[in-house]
Amino acid sequence: MKYCVNCGRTITKGTLCTSCTKSDKKTKELSLLMCHCGSVFYQNRWQRKKLQTLLSPLTRKRITAALPETCEKKTSVTIKSEHLDILLTLIPQICPSCQKQKTRYFEGILQIRTTSRAMLDKALLIISATLEKKDFFTSRIDEHKDGLDFYLSDKRKMNNLAHKLKNTLGGTVSENPQLFSRNSQTSRDIFRLNILVCLPSFDIGDIVIYQDEAVLITSLSPLTGTMLSTGKRIKIPQKENISSLPLHKTTISKTIPCVEAIHPETYQSEPLVSHTDRLFFIGEKIKVAIHKNMIYFVRSS
Repeated sequence: MKYCVNCGRTITKGTLCTSCTKSDKKTKELSLLMCHCGSVFYQNRWQRKKLQTLLSPLTRKRITAALPETCEKKTSVTIKSEHLDILLTLIPQICPSCQKQKTRYFEGILQIRTTSRAMLDKALLIISATLEKKDFFTSRIDEHKDGLDFYLSDKRKMNNLAHKLKNTLGGTVSENPQLFSRNSQTSRDIFRLNILVCLPSFDIGDIVIYQDEAVLITSLSPLTGTMLSTGKRIKIPQKENISSLPLHKTTISKTIPCVEAIHPETYQSEPLVSHTDRLFFIGEKIKVAIHKNMIYFVRSS
């Protein structure tokens, strides 16, 4: 059995009875600016957080009640808790980020370059996911023959995004700050940043030519692969000019005394180079790469 710590009455939950709770409870009036994007002006800055997260410290308990996530007109809400009732007034106001979007504002250009459409699609997925989660937007996109240019609103976040692309998809990153204007009040130069991200034209599982050897790509960052002629793992510099080898489908023609496959170009039975312990069967369909007239087995991913 529990008792009220203030008057001693029997209670079922909490530390105070209903009478003491009512007399001890305080009320707070609070007015907040809220943008249609969900940002809230709280503690002297705009924050992209839910009202439950911002106001829970005031009630000393996590707020579970449903609260507005956007504001199109002036709205009043009452938030009740054990220790504090909050009389909340939400006032619609456009945040600085949304104001900049309407003026096509940008601080830098992120240039994505690759000859592979599949690699460009992967980059677009990463960029879209980043723009959705953060107070970060693109005011313009220009399409080029070998890629896209994104005009982005934040230089620092753009730099982080460029290195995220490099760490995920490989390639190289180069930066080029350009003088844009000068602040007349602070006498400081204002720069816009151009970042060039050159992505590879190949992906994990592709066969490329490096130092006149056929190499199976196993990782993009760092760029590493396996030499098909020896099975040795090697690291490839990102700035190397690397060309891809096409893959061919062929058939196993012989297994004893050595494994042979039909050459996709000459249609002759030739020895199959395979650094694997797997067994092959006559008539089995496999993928191969041809280099220096040698047939290299390519493991299916």
